[in-house]
Amino acid sequence: MTDETIKELRAHLFAHDVQLKAQSEEIRTLRAENKELRAGKAKQEEMKNMVQARVDELEAKHDDQIALASNEIVLLKDTISSLKTNSPTSSPSTPKPTQTPSTDVPTPSVTTPILSLNPAPSTSPHSTSLALPWRCVFLLVGSATPIFDIIYAIKGDRYHAVMGGAVFSTSFGSMALYYFGSLDRHDHEDITNEGGQQRPLSRFKSFLAFINRSENRSLAVVGLWATTIQLSYAIGHLYTNPDGNSDNTMVGGLSLSMIFWLNPPLLYFVGRFRNVLSLMSPSEISSYLSTNILTIGISSITPMMYLSMDTIKCTSRTDHTQNVYNQCSGVLVPQQSICFFLLIMMAVKVVIAPLSITTLTANDLIKLNLPHRLIFEGALFGLSFLLNLYLFANMEEGKVTDSISTITGEAERGAKDGWSEATAKSFYHLPE
Repeated sequence: MTDETIKELRAHLFAHDVQLKAQSEEIRTLRAENKELRAGKAKQEEMKNMVQARVDELEAKHDDQIALASNEIVLLKDTISSLKTNSPTSSPSTPKPTQTPSTDVPTPSVTTPILSLNPAPSTSPHSTSLALPWRCVFLLVGSATPIFDIIYAIKGDRYHAVMGGAVFSTSFGSMALYYFGSLDRHDHEDITNEGGQQRPLSRFKSFLAFINRSENRSLAVVGLWATTIQLSYAIGHLYTNPDGNSDNTMVGGLSLSMIFWLNPPLLYFVGRFRNVLSLMSPSEISSYLSTNILTIGISSITPMMYLSMDTIKCTSRTDHTQNVYNQCSGVLVPQQSICFFLLIMMAVKVVIAPLSITTLTANDLIKLNLPHRLIFEGALFGLSFLLNLYLFANMEEGKVTDSISTITGEAERGAKDGWSEATAKSFYHLPE
């Protein structure tokens, strides 16, 4: 054999040796994977056995509970039958057999199973509407502004217009709680009898039934509340106010036009919000009524009522023969601004938050890991809060100060056009 042949054989043996090492390494890897798979199957089998044991245990408990319940039912049936035979109304001619000792024995023993089956009230349906006294209280508080405006429309006294504006935010919030305090659902097909043969007057009766639904009655009350305020305010400015001028005419006309361009879309969207909230489950509705309506709603209205006391105290000391607004606007404008801010916060917590699908955790809030939309909204709320603090710091009796006039947009320093002053007074529900 030549040297070249020997070299070729050595190279061939070396390559074969490398290939054998690679195959042996692959075999080791496959064996390790096979071992891991077997271990995983063993764990799965162990978990399966544990789950099966738990299922068997729960089934055994369930069977025991069913057997206990059946025994109690049988005992109750026997007790009821014995009570029927011992009732004094069974027969007046056989009073003595009912006094046998055998019938007196089960009487004390049946009280225990009867009491043991009394957890049944826990399955009672959840309430989807506040009690009538709660809704009456909200309606009574909400009627404050319409009452003051009606008196203003009759007498033309600015005092009643200022009082109506002072309690407007409280009245508006109370009416919102009144409306959203009932989330009962009704079956439309049961009311309209769709799909069936209708008698000649069935459509009219269906229409009356639709109008008589509780949510539509509540919506009609809210619409009547808003229309009464706007109409009374317009009458007071256009007719009964003795100091009528161009600003009064403009504000009165704007208030009257709100009945046609503001109320219909407002009532539509309010009704849509209510219908969406009513789609929650009965347990969620019950939690919503107790938390969002009673707890959050009342806690939001209370500071509004407290802040309104400053304006009420100021108007009680004014000369009603003079312009009441000029005497108390320094208190009224800041109070209205702060109350409107609280009203918006209440609307967010009572109506918007339950419908939001955005979920936030404390960690997200700490790290500001928030959507850009929420950051922008938070910045707007913060700016509004600072402006309201400035208004509150400058609150004083008398005519509104120049600094507050600059922020609220009221042209009380000889503005050339009177539209800004009229618009500001209409927004704050104020007289001339």
